[in-house]
Amino acid sequence: MERYERYHIKIKKMPPLFKIPHKYEPIVNKFELFKMITSEFFHNLKEGLKKRKLKDYIKLTFSRPCKYGVFSGRFGGFKPIKEKCVRCFECKIEYPKVIKDVIINPHYKVLEKFNLSMEDIDTILFESETGMEKVSGMGYKGPFVGKGFDSIWLDMSEIVRPTRDGKEGREYISTETQIGRKVKKFGEGISKTVTVQIPVIFEYEPLKDDNFHRILSCAAYEAGTFYILGISNFKKLERDYKNIFPLFKREEKIEVVSSKIVEFEIEENDDIKILEELKKINDKSIMIARIKAKGDFKELIYFVLNEGAEGIHLVFKRNGYAFDNKKHLTEILRDLNKDLIEKGIRSQITLIVSGGINKAEHVPKAIGCGADLVAIDIPLHIALQSEFKERDDEYEIILKKLNFDWGKQRILNLLSAWHEQLIEALSAMGKRDVRRLVGDYGRLIFFEEIFEESFAGIERVK
Repeated sequence: MERYERYHIKIKKMPPLFKIPHKYEPIVNKFELFKMITSEFFHNLKEGLKKRKLKDYIKLTFSRPCKYGVFSGRFGGFKPIKEKCVRCFECKIEYPKVIKDVIINPHYKVLEKFNLSMEDIDTILFESETGMEKVSGMGYKGPFVGKGFDSIWLDMSEIVRPTRDGKEGREYISTETQIGRKVKKFGEGISKTVTVQIPVIFEYEPLKDDNFHRILSCAAYEAGTFYILGISNFKKLERDYKNIFPLFKREEKIEVVSSKIVEFEIEENDDIKILEELKKINDKSIMIARIKAKGDFKELIYFVLNEGAEGIHLVFKRNGYAFDNKKHLTEILRDLNKDLIEKGIRSQITLIVSGGINKAEHVPKAIGCGADLVAIDIPLHIALQSEFKERDDEYEIILKKLNFDWGKQRILNLLSAWHEQLIEALSAMGKRDVRRLVGDYGRLIFFEEIFEESFAGIERVK
């Protein structure tokens, strides 16, 4: 008899393998700095030597103008110690001629494209190192409201018994969900589904690095989730790892695969022949249609579901917005979820969403807006300390040479931290099962709606 075990991800502290890039860079006018130091040194030489030895006085002069020690290295401000900079701008305010500006390190600047702040990156690095959620103890210091996910709050007014019990394990809160098509009612056959222990899967990455794919494949297996691979990489790893499934792109040849789930790309109605071919040779697999959020994607979704697809993977840009307009995925998801409910098919099919899911709090928000699962990518790269480089308006992800065990554990730690936060959110909202949160707008507070309710009819002061 198989023994029942609660879902749990094993964590282990895994410090960064590579040096974490400094956050800020002071831009120094070296000529003005030289003038200032020289002038100050000779002007205050006599007075300074009365109080200090010559050696100490030189050190003090060269360390100006930063109290955090950014200019306290051997070469003073001519070679600032960037790791010590906190971007307080005191140097720029007090010495505007010497300090031109204090900029964000370009490594992090690229990540702003994905709506990630410096604090968010710190949080992901902490989560992947410790497997725990970051608690500052200083209260929330960020903005009151923002765009996209930041315009949604979780309604925790339904705090009930499982709140702490769920977090501390005395009550079990399920994060289990299914991928596939369910029957409409009892007696209509058997549902064609695969169980996933956590509603977070790993997004497809078109990178040529076998070690990277092995790390994610193994982490997906140990965490009870899935990783989407290109067909060539899937063929290499299908014998070694169970929790992976292939993505067939439009131009690729259809092949027989031993996978419970198959994802295929579709951009127009004519691409439906891919689904027909796949069903002929992989009839037992669950078919998921990968559709970009652009143009008449809704019509394409209804079409492909009518043709027999078991689920939809709706892809957004990596900042969470649609490809051809400024609508955020939360807005589009709510609209799509309502339409699917009206058509009477929402509870039967699976809706996966990817793009812009970069923080733990995004998971319950996306699910509350109507997704069954989310697929993540950028947080995985941050956890594995990948390098981001800006090229024109685009960006490039450069993988580091990774140690297999180190990389796998960092991903497991990240998932564990997100799982804990998902349980905390569910318990605070009075939910014992993540599937009950799907499309439950009553557990979300939308800023636009409460703003309209609160100030309707009141003219704005000019």
